[in-house]
Amino acid sequence: MRKKLLIGTALIVGVFGVIAAVTPSVRNALISVPPQLLYDSPDATLRLNAGSFDNAPRGFPHDYRYELIDVATGKARWRRVQSDSEGAPNQAWVDDSGWVVLSTSRHKLVALDPDDGDVRVELDVLAQFPQDEQRRHVHWTTGGLMWSELSGGWFFDADGSRAFVLRTGWGRRIIVLLDEERIASNDPTLVESAMEAENEAALAYLHEILADPSPLDDQLVTQAQFDAVRAIVILAQNGVEEAIPLFRSLEQYEKPWNGASVALDKVSLHQSDRVVFWKQYVRFAAQMALRLLGERPAPLQSTDAFVYHHDHQQTRIDPVALTTDRDGQVNFVHVGTTLDQLLRTIGPPDDEYRWDFTFVWEYHVDADPPYTLRVDLDHRGTVRSRQIVDPPVWHDTAEWFELIRSPS
Repeated sequence: MRKKLLIGTALIVGVFGVIAAVTPSVRNALISVPPQLLYDSPDATLRLNAGSFDNAPRGFPHDYRYELIDVATGKARWRRVQSDSEGAPNQAWVDDSGWVVLSTSRHKLVALDPDDGDVRVELDVLAQFPQDEQRRHVHWTTGGLMWSELSGGWFFDADGSRAFVLRTGWGRRIIVLLDEERIASNDPTLVESAMEAENEAALAYLHEILADPSPLDDQLVTQAQFDAVRAIVILAQNGVEEAIPLFRSLEQYEKPWNGASVALDKVSLHQSDRVVFWKQYVRFAAQMALRLLGERPAPLQSTDAFVYHHDHQQTRIDPVALTTDRDGQVNFVHVGTTLDQLLRTIGPPDDEYRWDFTFVWEYHVDADPPYTLRVDLDHRGTVRSRQIVDPPVWHDTAEWFELIRSPS
């Protein structure tokens, strides 16, 4: 279950956003543990409380206490204190059977016994990744190593026993046979069962969010958008064609999520010195999913561009009237094209990144065959080179995930 910081009323947030309130009987059972993080089982009969009294000024609190609570009685099935080796919980999952799995700040995956909370499996997650995947998908950040974006976990049946799969955003699975206390990630039968559990959860969440998209509209709480993108990624990588109509609906959803400032000096747009992009994150993920499944997305802009003026006002640059012939618009982009001309001809980029004084913009063109237009801009926003990337950059499935992983 996905964790939620508790302030006032305690809340439980599920892997795909299911929320439940804490009853008074459960609250009374939590006296021995500060109620910081709560996780719910799918049937809401069990609840894991994780809390720490450690207020030391460091990145992750120590000395976490855990309680598995029977919701009906409010009594603890077991209590435990984290071991020195496992680290603070980043994420936890609770099964209806009572199994608890933790993903921790020290990149451990820890499975706890349903009856007494003892550690039955403890493994190093990073050690499960091949070296090429570590180089490609595990990144150093100011908060330490980062690999868990768009990851998720699910319990499932395996020949009458319970199993758990931790699935990374790029599709690596770590499968644990809980009753047998061993890793079985390469068993084809288990992989198929794990995929069924992933697909079932992802499809259910997308149907739910399309029936009521209001959770996506909250500009302050973006968890629903991440959950939607995770579901999209899972279904696209698993090749679920049943999800194509859902992707078609989601690419119509319009709600910018992430801002990225581009500091260009004295560009031609109203003499402003700053252009800001806002990614249509859900739309972009749906479009990329359609591409991965061999479909052509609708001609909809995946990024909005705003000009920030010297008086601190902002103006949205009118969206380009994209057509199915975006390939034809590429012909108007050449060396010397100004930022103003570029934005009004082909629109903001699908992806952008920068190094030194070079800004690189990429446009995914759904021609036959598809390709990527890559343009380099100088510090004033003038095109100084252009390149046709064929096959497109997203054709590499590892790069496809990296493009979606963190919206630019």
